Amino acid sequence: MNKLAIVGAGNAGCISALHFRKYLPELEIDLYHDSSHPIERVGQGTTDLIAELISNVLGGDFYKNNLGATIKTGILYKNWGTKKDEFFHPFYNLSNVGLHFTPKKFSDTVLSSGLFNIKEQEINDPEKEIDADFIIDCRGRKNIDKDNINKLVNPLNSVLLASLPKKEMIWTESIAHPNGWCFCVPVEDKLSLGYLYNSGLTSKEEAIKDFQQRFKIGEIEHSMKFDNYCSFNPFVGERTLLNGNSAAFIEPLETTATGLYLWIARCGYDRFINKVNIPKCLNLIHDEVFKIEQFILWHYKTGSKFNSPFWNYVKTLPFTPIEKPVGEENYGQWGRPSFDVWENNT
Repeated sequence: MNKLAIVGAGNAGCISALHFRKYLPELEIDLYHDSSHPIERVGQGTTDLIAELISNVLGGDFYKNNLGATIKTGILYKNWGTKKDEFFHPFYNLSNVGLHFTPKKFSDTVLSSGLFNIKEQEINDPEKEIDADFIIDCRGRKNIDKDNINKLVNPLNSVLLASLPKKEMIWTESIAHPNGWCFCVPVEDKLSLGYLYNSGLTSKEEAIKDFQQRFKIGEIEHSMKFDNYCSFNPFVGERTLLNGNSAAFIEPLETTATGLYLWIARCGYDRFINKVNIPKCLNLIHDEVFKIEQFILWHYKTGSKFNSPFWNYVKTLPFTPIEKPVGEENYGQWGRPSFDVWENNT
């Protein structure tokens, strides 16, 4: 392969670009970016694998911090399960850290890195408009083919976004509430909050009222509805792979999005570079998504401190019992220690 084109410079496009640059330093990579389309506000946390990728390719450190990133040592769960009021899910040991950052700043850092050919251009039909051996299409939700989407099982479909003054915190907080849960992410200049709920059980007005009263926030900065889904086949056309929200979306519990984007980029590498057949690549992608779906559902099945319509509803959702990994094995993005943390505390 001589040239790769990546369409979209959000989290998925940037992670795809960094992955291919890491393993193919001489590859020509065109990164198409349309500044008239805003970067998604959500997606502010990563796992340690993404922090390692960013460090390896972009360099930098926490002193000269172009990303404006803050350290993420794990997730502090509050009000989940019935045993404890709160417990911590770490990255296994003190040497592993993830990141919190603003997606727009991550995008700007990648675009200005000098590692890619930046094309300021709106693309509507990648295979007709782009001259490249292969294409990774990360144009987001606007590019979803509804006939190529498999809906996933998940109790959430809506989010309200707000912020509080900056707080010194080196983890993400995931706080269960009667209508779902709320993330609290300490980015560079503020504490970013997202109140997640099911609009079929809680009206937007009810959600706003509870969000403002329970978390002491002011105005609602943004609201959106979403589906949880995965493409039946993200390999489209003759030479294109979908990634990011074009390929899949799963709500943010456990911060799986950037790790999934990296996984899909790796499957693209297997297909485009190693010539692995499409059915095998699809099996790898679908298996990863299934494991994320089930691991997140398992969190809900253990319940919370609340007896409410939402928490009664989650008990009715279909769930495939998970066989815990043994030794050094992983189940999707998680090893045995993650299962032990959840079982011991909920």
